[in-house]
Amino acid sequence: MTVARYQSYAVLGAAYLLLFAFSLQAADAQQQRSSANGTNRTNETDRAAGNMLDAIFDNPAPVSRGGNYSARRVSRTRPANQPKLQAKLVRNSSESEGTPPYALVDRYGGVLRYVEPVDRVDLKPYLGKVVGVKHDTGDVLLASQLMLPSLSNTKTSNGVQLAAFQEPIPAGTEEGEALLEPTPADDSDSAIAMEETYSYDGSFDGDPLYLGDEGFHLGGYPDGGHLGCDVLGGCGAGVWQPSRVYLRGEYLLWWFDGMDTPPLVTTTTDETELGAILPNPGVEPGNPNYPRLTFPDTSILYGGNPILEDSRSGFRVSLGSWIDDERKQALEADYLYLGTIDESFTAGGVDGTPIISRPYFELVPFFLDDEDEMVFLPPREAAEQVSSALLNGDVTVTSSSEFQGAGFRLRHNLCRCGAADICCGDCVGGCGAGIACGGGIDCGCGPIGCGSCCGPVCGDRRYVDFLLGFRWYGLQEQLQIFEDLEVNVTDPDIILPDDFPPNGTRTTVLDRFSTSNDFTGGELGFDWGIERNRWSLSVLSKIGIGNNHQKVSIAGQTTLTPVENDPPPPQEGGLLAQVSNIGDYERDSFCMIPEINLNLGYKLTPNLKLIGGYTLLYWTDVVRPGDQIDREINGTLVPRFGEEPNAVIPPFRPQFVFNETNMLIQGFNLGGEYSW
Repeated sequence: MTVARYQSYAVLGAAYLLLFAFSLQAADAQQQRSSANGTNRTNETDRAAGNMLDAIFDNPAPVSRGGNYSARRVSRTRPANQPKLQAKLVRNSSESEGTPPYALVDRYGGVLRYVEPVDRVDLKPYLGKVVGVKHDTGDVLLASQLMLPSLSNTKTSNGVQLAAFQEPIPAGTEEGEALLEPTPADDSDSAIAMEETYSYDGSFDGDPLYLGDEGFHLGGYPDGGHLGCDVLGGCGAGVWQPSRVYLRGEYLLWWFDGMDTPPLVTTTTDETELGAILPNPGVEPGNPNYPRLTFPDTSILYGGNPILEDSRSGFRVSLGSWIDDERKQALEADYLYLGTIDESFTAGGVDGTPIISRPYFELVPFFLDDEDEMVFLPPREAAEQVSSALLNGDVTVTSSSEFQGAGFRLRHNLCRCGAADICCGDCVGGCGAGIACGGGIDCGCGPIGCGSCCGPVCGDRRYVDFLLGFRWYGLQEQLQIFEDLEVNVTDPDIILPDDFPPNGTRTTVLDRFSTSNDFTGGELGFDWGIERNRWSLSVLSKIGIGNNHQKVSIAGQTTLTPVENDPPPPQEGGLLAQVSNIGDYERDSFCMIPEINLNLGYKLTPNLKLIGGYTLLYWTDVVRPGDQIDREINGTLVPRFGEEPNAVIPPFRPQFVFNETNMLIQGFNLGGEYSW
């Protein structure tokens, strides 16, 4: 059919060129006469020019629909007595702009014709119903030119009830003939003349009438057949003005994978001077052959399990704007912040009740014999005393985590189809196909143009967008262990060990592990969505690929406060942080961050939508404080304040090695989106 149409164009091309100048001159003369005499007047010259154009292009009206924006030619075969043009009759609420009070729209909400009322035809009962056009004379019709459906149970043979002054289209009439017949004029002072034709000599606001490859096409917003949209998105009479800018704010309630840590604080019910030591690997509890290696009553108070597993509250804000009238491309930016989450644990005792210790694995255990010579033992589990018969003290473990991110991207629409929110969406402004949202055309579904069911014209609007942009995520975490100890020996029978300071001396020990992850890279993904009436559902899947800048900081310090003398300078090193691993370490690592967002929306007003959803994010190759702890320690490195410090013997442990892990982030979001 398309090939045949092009052949007819070639044959009639010469005639069209000759008549084109004549048509323009006739149209100009007609417009001048209309300005002086009013609308709905015609003459033989105008009728001849209009008939020639209709015969050439064979397209009575601009057809708008989602997905394919070029005009489609109607079929040349149709049942007898069925009008060629059928459309829905709606009220044009923008009548004040000079357009007729009624309009005919297609299934996507595009305006096909405007309708002027006449005294003898009441159009109000037919609002929201599909009507036919008996004589199509152009962009403005009279009510007497419509074929109105029956409002009673009595119907004609083809199901259409004609007005008293209407006649059915004769069966077998070729297309184009019946549509070019003269039409009765609206004249309250005289009888209806069946041979007089009516036309609209006024002008339309907005874009002009275009002659495309397949006939007439009304300019404007191509997504839904909008009439008269200008470059800035403004629309002509009775047409929806699409939003260009959208702002979204959301409250976030998310959970992170917990931070792994080794056992940090232990206790025991066994009254031992060695402290709460963990069982040694490979040695059964209570084995009499290894009495100093088995500690069945030791239990872990803190550590050994993930920490920082509580929920986190924060916010996410997004701003975007379409940069073209077709809503094909948009620029977006977003920022999210999850407030710092903290966790703290404290344990202590007085006079050895309860016994509190910090466990570690001693690589170089030793003791001094009677001649003060070092006697070395096999590596084994050990513990630093916090509360015992010799010490009053407490240990506090604090941890914190902070997460934030930002991004900037281009959104490109790959496809958009369907006509959402016709009638049902009119009161909330959804109208994916563009009908008057919130004040344009009344669809006849109620006083404000909406209802729970609007018939077959209501449908789904679906879209698929491609996303490409830049992404940054930042994760800062810290784990700190602090001891506050005081030598307290009240029993005169207890003799302090040689490595203990005098009674009443206060000692503080600090270990701090800090990590930072800064991801910067590209981001790409797809956003799939569906809208129906007030409801919408979207699924966003994307992945960030780039560099993760990892930074680990380890610090340790021990201070001594004597009872009488001035305190000596603090010494570097605590227990798990020693001179062998203290420092700042940085490197870059390749990583990926896939993300899925599921959002359900509900429109409250034409511009405000309530949004609730779920987000899942997976960050690979991150460094976290608990994974950087090396609990294998060379005891000869532990700070001592004696006059003759112990000699340092290899190996130099603890040591630092970048240890990475993967982190799952998930949670719910609730907020709103405002567009204008």
